[in-house]
Amino acid sequence: MSLHVSFGSTYKINHSFNLNNAVSLGDLIDKCEQDKIPYNLQYGRNSIMTTIAADDSQDKDVETMCARLGINYKKYSTDSLMTPQAIMCRVAQPPKGMQMVKIDADKLEKLIASQHDNNIGHCEKDYKKYYLSDTDFMLKSGDEIPASTLYINPEMGKDNMLEYIKRFGKERINPDSIYINFSQRTDKPDHCVFFAMKDRGMTEIPVYMNQDSYEVANALGIVKR
Repeated sequence: MSLHVSFGSTYKINHSFNLNNAVSLGDLIDKCEQDKIPYNLQYGRNSIMTTIAADDSQDKDVETMCARLGINYKKYSTDSLMTPQAIMCRVAQPPKGMQMVKIDADKLEKLIASQHDNNIGHCEKDYKKYYLSDTDFMLKSGDEIPASTLYINPEMGKDNMLEYIKRFGKERINPDSIYINFSQRTDKPDHCVFFAMKDRGMTEIPVYMNQDSYEVANALGIVKR
């Protein structure tokens, strides 16, 4: 199990639209770009919400710059935003037709060891190679977090799989008889959020599932209650 220890702070700045604010915010963003401090901008109808996730060594620079520019901010300890409880509280409600389910990460890993028709390993490689910073920022931002969407589709169909498990037990399911996949639903790397949460030490990880996938996952014993 990998656990990232986080130091530093997350800063929230809510600016109304006007010329002075735009100039000040532009200078702050330039500083973030120069020092490679992660940030994002969310545009509202009459304002801009800026989120900055600074490492411990960057806190003083951000605060000094804000003081010089007259920028007010709210400051949050990164560690307080990155506990499993804090992360779980910010998981977005499931999309229509889905439900939020907590999955036992270790049991899912054991399941996919015998079910090779899955994209879990591919998604994890993408996470480590391309989306580590993006998903880390998603957790540190203090904003709502999309869970990963998990599909579990038996080759024999849901009803036949449920009957098979009822008769013979989940331990006797055939290898390579279940398709297991994460699906990206948004323009964010939501299919990689599962691995970011796992790296935070979470063992009960929320995912979105449709009803059929949930019933199969529950019968397979990988759902946490």
